[in-house]
Amino acid sequence: MKTEKERGGLFLEKADITKTIVELTVDKVLIDMETDVERSIRNLVDLGQNFSKGRFQKLFFEVAQKMLEDEESPYYLHAKNIISKVNHETLKTFGINLGYNGCTNGAKQIRENEKKYQLKIPWTIAFSMPDAHKISEYAIEKIISQGEQLGTYVYLIFCTPNKIQQVVYLLKKFPDCAFVIFLEGAFTKIQVIKELYGYHNFMISILAEAKEFIKMTDFLTENGFLYAVHSFYNDTKLAEIITEKWIKSVLRTACSFAFLISENSCSLEVKNAVRNYVLGVREKQQYPIFLIEVTSDLRYINQIISADSESIGFNSDGQLYTSAGEIAGENNNLLNGNLLEILSRNMPINGSRESLLLV
Repeated sequence: MKTEKERGGLFLEKADITKTIVELTVDKVLIDMETDVERSIRNLVDLGQNFSKGRFQKLFFEVAQKMLEDEESPYYLHAKNIISKVNHETLKTFGINLGYNGCTNGAKQIRENEKKYQLKIPWTIAFSMPDAHKISEYAIEKIISQGEQLGTYVYLIFCTPNKIQQVVYLLKKFPDCAFVIFLEGAFTKIQVIKELYGYHNFMISILAEAKEFIKMTDFLTENGFLYAVHSFYNDTKLAEIITEKWIKSVLRTACSFAFLISENSCSLEVKNAVRNYVLGVREKQQYPIFLIEVTSDLRYINQIISADSESIGFNSDGQLYTSAGEIAGENNNLLNGNLLEILSRNMPINGSRESLLLV
């Protein structure tokens, strides 16, 4: 009988072989796109459908196939824009890290480790790195390293342009992870963003209210970056969102995605209204951009990955938080404990703590 270590090694070997096959096939599809973009897009979606094993992947590619049946759909134009404007190595690397490592291989690891440790494991972990913060990239590195072992490959980083070098350190350390960098603050120097050249395992998102928003997005478009636009919202911003004023301002750019993120002060009523608006825009396929309400969409993905999976974050002091708020206690700080210990204390399966699902 094989030991647990031997079984784990066999699993990794099979995963590596599958990933290699996916990489080779994606390479061919990207080459084919140079001559026939529309056919290549359909082939890429068909490829994803063929390799899909988990619930999330199957659902995603079924929706994509249905979308591409209508050649007049704005989403079809959206896909063509991404393929024509974004660096192909970035499309390949970020796509595989998110789709295969995060949603296939990682999802399987999450479910197995949840059963093994009897705790809820996050599909995504967020970190906050403002100019004044107590945690270093090395402290974050420790958590990501532990997260990979549990099956978490998707990370959200909220930072200012001054922290790009620290983010680059993490991109280099974890080439198999998918990072979404939410950049906050004004555009400073092009050289700061150029620090990201040479890395393909990330998507960067620009704050829509940033002072030099258009200048920054134009630079990202011209240089083949995969990028998004984001805004934080509260009750006072609802009218701007549902009257479509906000998304029309975003459409001035060539971004691939648009994120709406609720603030702590936002009422549940407004969160639900924004969620319904986002679902309606996606269902009607109104615009050549993919709109995401971060909190509710992450909750939905987590529940598909695993019924027990939840997203968490660590604030600029290193303290654990969820939508239920900051979780107090020194042992719930990434500076004082490892990820497995923190999850064991706060997210036991069938434990006494109330659900901390992001809502």
